[in-house]
Amino acid sequence: MKKEEILEYLKSDKANSLFKKADKIRKLYCGDKVFIRGIIEFSNHCYRSCLYCGLRRENKNLRYRMTVGEVRISQTDN
Repeated sequence: MKKEEILEYLKSDKANSLFKKADKIRKLYCGDKVFIRGIIEFSNHCYRSCLYCGLRRENKNLRYRMTVGEVRISQTDN
């Protein structure tokens, strides 16, 4: 679809129906709770080159790797 077609669809009644169905499925599987997740990034070295990712191999910013001890300490820090 072209950008104009997508915008037109999102403004239509069809989109509203789609959003309602999606919300019903979300409620079925997740309810109305909010889930917060976090990860410990023990390294920002990566061999892949995903264009959307800040950790991609071509990104030459400061790189780091945590030791096993540092990862364990970060698990207990709050």
